[in-house]
Amino acid sequence: MSERSEAAEPAWVRHGLEDLGALRRAVYDLALTTKVPAETVDGFVVAVSEVATNALRHGSAPFSATAWAAVHTLLCAVTDSGDGIEGEPAPEPPEADSPPDYGMGLWAVHELCDSVTYTRTDDAFTVQLRVEG
Repeated sequence: MSERSEAAEPAWVRHGLEDLGALRRAVYDLALTTKVPAETVDGFVVAVSEVATNALRHGSAPFSATAWAAVHTLLCAVTDSGDGIEGEPAPEPPEADSPPDYGMGLWAVHELCDSVTYTRTDDAFTVQLRVEG
């Protein structure tokens, strides 16, 4: 890990979802400008990747991710043009008899982030993730 700066102004990056590896690197590099602990950063990058994967798998184009960083805060909004999640997903593990690829990702996202919000508009669905450290 490189030395982290005392960023006076928030920094941000906007990224498409075509290359999830590039998105993870962009969010990680942005996180290096903060004082957020490495373990929290790692979890945040996993959460961003999970939400972006869900957007690609279940949403509709166009897709985007916008990440923002301040000294002790990381925020990322992943947006697609789909209808989003039915109802408000409960931040609890899925039932034992649930399909193996159902629900575990969003539960993990809630575990890894301090805040997870869902916003639906007429033409987009956004999941916003936040961690502080």
